[in-house]
Amino acid sequence: LHWPVRLDALVPTRTQELQSNIARRTASERQLQRLNRLHVALGRLNEAVVRVKSREELFQTVCRIMTEVVQLRLAWIGWVEESTGRILVQTQQGDTTGYLEGIEVSINQEPAGQGFCGTCIRENRTCVCDDIRTDERTLPWREFARKAGLLGLAALPIREQGVARGVLTLYAGESNFFGEPERALMEEASANVSFALDHLAAGVNRRAAEARVAKLLQAIERSPAAIVIADREGRIEYVNPKFTEVTGYTAK
Repeated sequence: LHWPVRLDALVPTRTQELQSNIARRTASERQLQRLNRLHVALGRLNEAVVRVKSREELFQTVCRIMTEVVQLRLAWIGWVEESTGRILVQTQQGDTTGYLEGIEVSINQEPAGQGFCGTCIRENRTCVCDDIRTDERTLPWREFARKAGLLGLAALPIREQGVARGVLTLYAGESNFFGEPERALMEEASANVSFALDHLAAGVNRRAAEARVAKLLQAIERSPAAIVIADREGRIEYVNPKFTEVTGYTAK
């Protein structure tokens, strides 16, 4: 500064500095609030993973937590239709404007497949859009998003046995919502959803195997032929009722 200095010349500079500091502090506080909500959501999701009994219940729970706890504008889960490559909505929470009814997305090499959802599944990675209004990849869906008040977007892969077959798509009502810390927490959430899917599938397979064994045992029990099961040393481990009927030996 060169003296003498007019005090009124310093006022705009000081005001700008003060406004900039307030803006940075506000942005930091808002991000902290977002991260706190995401941590709470992740905890609730972890609790839900061990309780849900079906894939439908899992998907509904995820979308509800994302909109109610994280306070996102819209959350939906899509799954690839193998015959067409289209990504079909399985469940959603927060779509009050019919946004999902007006859009088409796929994993194919076509305009509908070049957006964030299609790329997410096709390349098996998280895709984030800071501002739907300016990103050229959102052009086919931009007008629908504008009407729904959607500005930020994150698409996270949902995997079965490590293969991306679905997508968890999250929308915020503000731009630059999904920073690196938020993205890391959301990726942990999508990984937990994938784990839950594999766990549910394993349970279904186990119950199916148990049903097949029970059916086979019932067939053996009712068989008109005498059946004996022995180990490698020839020790009898099982005989069916027909065997005892024919031979007179008991099962003991």
